Amino acid sequence: MTLSNGAPIHWKSNSPSTALRSISVFDNLTNSTAGQRWRSFLSTDRANWDNAMYLTLTAAGALSSDSYNCPISTKGVVVCNWNNYNGLGNGGDLYAGLAEYVVIYSTGHVSSVRARLDDENSGMNYAGQTCVETGNVAGPCQVAAHSAQCQELGHAWGLDHIAGDTCMGAGYFASSAFQVAPNAHDYDRIRATHAHIDGGATAASLSAARVRAAQAVDHGQDRTAIDPPPPGDCRRKKVKENLFVERVCGPEAKGSADLIRIIDVLPPKTTAGASGP
Repeated sequence: MTLSNGAPIHWKSNSPSTALRSISVFDNLTNSTAGQRWRSFLSTDRANWDNAMYLTLTAAGALSSDSYNCPISTKGVVVCNWNNYNGLGNGGDLYAGLAEYVVIYSTGHVSSVRARLDDENSGMNYAGQTCVETGNVAGPCQVAAHSAQCQELGHAWGLDHIAGDTCMGAGYFASSAFQVAPNAHDYDRIRATHAHIDGGATAASLSAARVRAAQAVDHGQDRTAIDPPPPGDCRRKKVKENLFVERVCGPEAKGSADLIRIIDVLPPKTTAGASGP
């Protein structure tokens, strides 16, 4: 995805001398059965996304003792449980997961990410079934959970939904068979948006080249341009189905008017759509 100013969403490089990005992936999942369901796939998903050029993803422990209200942190990507949007007080909408990332609008740099995985609506309840699978059983509930987690992590690197044999499949999943891993196109997109050093040059001077590189591999897909509300407007804005943006306001903004929050929600397989978080 790109921003309306032309900057692709991406992580800042480690230093002005390298294009590498070192990112911690924090396991803030609960130790309950539901948490173990997600955790059984976390190392696999982290390793799969680590195969993308320029990303070095490191496993890290929990940032807090609260697995359901986990803190979002500038230290990396926080993965935790979720049950806040279980169809209550939200127009009846159900979600399997949510990727929430704070981005510096002027540069497109990701500041922090929180991936939240809903215990009730992904892996726990699939196609009307009540699932009892646990551990690494490769049944439909487990595959659904694995695919959801893979997709939420993919959003953390600035990827949108696409068609094809990838967990970033358009809508919820790429096919009825479910996909649990990224594909070569996902890696191409990451490489195109991260193949530069964030040094002395301004974001504006680099953004056009980055966008051209990204579009060269997107095959007509994944061209969502996010236009946030104007500065001072803290209202949430719908970009497209299941994708929302808002300005970061209040104490969290720490005096900056340049931070925006992007929210990508994932409806469960049995839900047609979602009106918003």
